[in-house]
Amino acid sequence: MKNQPILALLLMTLIFSALSCSSPERYGGLALYTVRDDMKSSPKEVLQKVADLGYAYIEAAGYEDGKFYGMEPEAFKSYLNEVGLTPLSSHNSGI
Repeated sequence: MKNQPILALLLMTLIFSALSCSSPERYGGLALYTVRDDMKSSPKEVLQKVADLGYAYIEAAGYEDGKFYGMEPEAFKSYLNEVGLTPLSSHNSGI
């Protein structure tokens, strides 16, 4: 009977530990320049794969003629929202 509070505390600790492990947080970011060749041919597929790998943030690197990887800025941002990615910065030249 004396051990019941200790057992209850241990059980609660195990439950909270299991719950915290069941849904890992997404973190980290990827500079899309590292996958630039793939982004040229299939940007939406690559962005989906980046999100599926668990990345949360990206740095864009394909801004040309007013578009990101062939998409209008609004469409690019909308797709990032759809797959759960957040743009933190953009690596551009000649702007």
